[in-house]
Amino acid sequence: MRNNRIVLTPDRAVPIEYIVKAGETHYPGMVVQLDPTVALQGGRHTAKIYSRTADGDRPAGPWIVVTEDIKQGKTVADAYNAGDRAVGAIPLQGCEINLLFNNVAGTADDVAAGNTFMVKNGAGKVAVKTGTPQTEVAMALENLIDPVVDTLIWSVWS
Repeated sequence: MRNNRIVLTPDRAVPIEYIVKAGETHYPGMVVQLDPTVALQGGRHTAKIYSRTADGDRPAGPWIVVTEDIKQGKTVADAYNAGDRAVGAIPLQGCEINLLFNNVAGTADDVAAGNTFMVKNGAGKVAVKTGTPQTEVAMALENLIDPVVDTLIWSVWS
């Protein structure tokens, strides 16, 4: 992780507010997507944890990375619960960003700078790309050696 923010190049991301879907918890650095099947709440759309569709592994709308809400004094360690108004960013290509890396207990989840990431279906966390047809969303800008918990990793959005 670099610095204490999720988006490190704010001029390369579009800020967005959304409502966290019922039954979900969103953590800064996760990837979520809009859920247009849920009615607007306070003029905001609801977002759900990223999940693949029958159309492939890209969401129908934009990829949204959950960010910390500095206006309310929240940090990268503060989660959003179901029904909360949350903030996120739609990263543009080249945006430097800290993404939440998916740790798999009992494995050596090493990441080398330059590895490319895909988003884990139903988890909203990134993992090293392992094959096809997985969309590469970002590239690691730092090494991560055998994390024991989900960890924020410095990346560049692709």
